Amino acid sequence: MTRKSIFHFAVLLTGLFMGTYPATAAWGPFVKMGTNILNSDPSCSFLVTGQAICGARSLKHSLVVSQFNGTTWTAWKDLGGSLTSNPSCTDDGAGKAVCAAQGATGAMFAATFNGTVWTKALLVGGSTTSGPSCAASAPGSVLCVARSATGGAWTYSVFNGTAWSAFTPVVTTTDSAPACAADGAGNVICGASDPTNAVIFNRFNGSAWAGFVTTGGRATGDISCSPFGVSGQVVCFAKGTDSGLYGNRFAGGAWSASGWTGWGSLGGLVNPKGGCAVTVAGQMVCGVVGVTDTAFWVNQYSGTSWGGFARIGGNQIGNPSCASLGTGKAVCVMVGVTNTATSTVGP
Repeated sequence: MTRKSIFHFAVLLTGLFMGTYPATAAWGPFVKMGTNILNSDPSCSFLVTGQAICGARSLKHSLVVSQFNGTTWTAWKDLGGSLTSNPSCTDDGAGKAVCAAQGATGAMFAATFNGTVWTKALLVGGSTTSGPSCAASAPGSVLCVARSATGGAWTYSVFNGTAWSAFTPVVTTTDSAPACAADGAGNVICGASDPTNAVIFNRFNGSAWAGFVTTGGRATGDISCSPFGVSGQVVCFAKGTDSGLYGNRFAGGAWSASGWTGWGSLGGLVNPKGGCAVTVAGQMVCGVVGVTDTAFWVNQYSGTSWGGFARIGGNQIGNPSCASLGTGKAVCVMVGVTNTATSTVGP
């Protein structure tokens, strides 16, 4: 997003991406998550059972997963598969989880978690040119969306808790992988950049798409989207042309471009994508890896304003993934220079 990005904020929303308050509260130490060598960014999600789960691609391109009980991580478990993308992991809104990724042939692999046991990563199908992005479309139901092999269009499949639907196209032209998040009201909102690097969004209601809307801006990395903890709302983020992190929130209601608050800067000099999570309803934290020092930085939204990026430290590569813990805190996971994962909990 350039500094010329849209800033048409309603009065009550003006603080959402601007403002100052004291430095982010304390974060815990970095905790090493085993010695497994990882070959991707992690993808993490909170389950209503109080667990967080994370998936990643191993050095041999299989899907590996770990669970966090708020205190300790399980050992990474290898679920197999032959992956060529970062995984996308999400809860299903009913205490279960799905992790999906693009396979070597362009088809999607997916594994499911019943709260206790994981399945193997099984071939689902489809023909994709990006990794999928997955989010719960209803309790027990998960939508996964990826770029198709046809001209940058989208293709999607829905898991109903038992089986995956046939992949279905969504006509559009995009230059980035989609990013999706559940809005807490039975919808999933997905975004991507178009050939001009402007950001477009669409909303899925469980059976049909509402139509693409353009929100402007200029994204220079993949989009990321997160629930906001308020019914009907999501927040999406992208790296702008100045290497800062920008955000835009859909405020709920009828689907239209005017329902978005507009792109606003969180500042920073960041890697291509941040990881964000709700701490309590209407409040959240975003973690990024800094361009100049490869450290982990966080920025906290208090409900009225962002506090500015605070340096937590470490020596990281890639992009972090953060998940709510349902306790007012979030866990953020990242891969370090040794290609092993570490996590930290805060604020």
